[in-house]
Amino acid sequence: MKEQLRKSISKDVVSAVKNHLASMEGLRVTELYDLVWEDIEFELIDAVLIHTRGNQSKAARMLGIDRNTLIRIRSKKNTVTRKRMS
Repeated sequence: MKEQLRKSISKDVVSAVKNHLASMEGLRVTELYDLVWEDIEFELIDAVLIHTRGNQSKAARMLGIDRNTLIRIRSKKNTVTRKRMS
């Protein structure tokens, strides 16, 4: 089950990255790793928080991270979002 989930997620990520790169054809791409990782990290945390109905302790356990790490990442998301909007 775990291996099937990993393969499924990998396929989805590869497909999304390929589509993203194709849409950026001709543009200078820099810091792609940071951009993609931040988006994936934030979306993963949001999805798990929705699944746990906002319970940060449960979400952190599911993610295999400390609750304080989860809070720090969410705080970073707010900072990144504000920077992108300005």
